[in-house]
Amino acid sequence: LGPVGTASAHDQLTGSEPADGETVEQAPEELVLTFSGEIAQVGAQVRVTGPDGETVGDGDPQVEGAELTQALQADRPAGAYEVTWRVTSQDGHPISGTFSFEATEAVGGEEPTTAEETSAPEETSADESTAAEETTPAAPTTEEAAGDDAGITAGPDAGDEPAGLPVWAWVLVGIAALGLLGLLARTWTRGRE
Repeated sequence: LGPVGTASAHDQLTGSEPADGETVEQAPEELVLTFSGEIAQVGAQVRVTGPDGETVGDGDPQVEGAELTQALQADRPAGAYEVTWRVTSQDGHPISGTFSFEATEAVGGEEPTTAEETSAPEETSADESTAAEETTPAAPTTEEAAGDDAGITAGPDAGDEPAGLPVWAWVLVGIAALGLLGLLARTWTRGRE
């Protein structure tokens, strides 16, 4: 009966770091799950959910004998974490379970600060470059505009268009006048016949 009972027993989770229900200062870089016997390399799954409901596991779990290690992301907020695991025990049967722990301090809080510090100079430099762009071309633009206005007012175009009409308009008026003269001449010629 002894060998039969041993053969039918499945491996169990005997401990974890952090332990189930433990409160730690910061969530660790990796979780370590320890089982009562060696577990299979294939098919091991660990899902670690952070306080915001997002998964914070980084990569696949690593199995070495009776220990399973799951790395966590660099940015780990403070709050409650839930770990759901599933492995295959040495007798070929899958086993699974859950445990939780809590972290009182966030890890990776420097990253948002660094991002803000990085964005602040960008905004300042953007303002400076905008101010420089507005200041530098302002004088030439005004001078160019003044020069262009002077050229339009006093240039040869003013003499070419005394009535303010373009050249093509005068050409059309001339053609229309010639057509009218031709029509009058034809009518006058018919009247004499």
